[in-house]
Amino acid sequence: MKRYTSNNMMFNQKGKLIGLFSSTGRWVKIRTDENPIIIGISDLHGDCRTLNHILDEYFFKIPNSILIACGDFLDRNPKSWDNEPTAALDTLLNLKLQYPDRVFLLMGNHDLSPHTHIPFAPSNAWDMMSGQTLAFYTEVLESLPIVATVNDIAFAHGVLPTTTQVDDLPFDEIYNCVWSDYVEHESLGSDSIRKKVGINFFQESLDKFSCNLLIKGHNPFAPLISMNQKCITIQTTRQFHDICGSHMVVVDSTKQLNDVQNAKIVTLETKN
Repeated sequence: MKRYTSNNMMFNQKGKLIGLFSSTGRWVKIRTDENPIIIGISDLHGDCRTLNHILDEYFFKIPNSILIACGDFLDRNPKSWDNEPTAALDTLLNLKLQYPDRVFLLMGNHDLSPHTHIPFAPSNAWDMMSGQTLAFYTEVLESLPIVATVNDIAFAHGVLPTTTQVDDLPFDEIYNCVWSDYVEHESLGSDSIRKKVGINFFQESLDKFSCNLLIKGHNPFAPLISMNQKCITIQTTRQFHDICGSHMVVVDSTKQLNDVQNAKIVTLETKN
């Protein structure tokens, strides 16, 4: 099966992709009647080699499994990996077209174009874009949801919204969700972009979505498990292997999860 479709071949699929993402709203409520196994990844940052390993060893080997990718598909990937800068994202978009009920993408902060929104660095993939290419990725990625739930599990990139009325959120609130992060000690405060919110806020947000566990990405310096065993923060790219390792999560959604128990955290063997 062909997994990678170049952006030139996908330009005429822009409307279909935006329609698929927009049809669920900013909050994706995933049914698991026939798809009990959930594969969670985050922060690929262009690492198509690791993505292909996950597809080969998990997504295509586990019948009807669901893949949830928690944002940050672009930027950072070293040229030595011999990737096209958009290869991982293009692979996921192509899979979304083929398996719309099995592949779900959530928005990360690197998925908002610095040409349109607040500039950030590094933005090496975005910096290479212009014209039709820039318009395609900007419009498609702006349509992504920001939270997904499967039974009692929530998925997001940064922090959960403060309300379940996520389709009514102004874009600056959406931006805040994908840039903010959780800390167990609220005294750590904020930096210029990344607002930090504490455990009380975390539990209130999790309760609003009627979930017991959050699987997220965004911060390679965050603990793998935090928030009283109710939060798993993963980086799936090899880019941060020396900082936090490379991880994915596999969950059987038929099992009730009160915390990280029964969630299988997989450490990926990554070599540069």
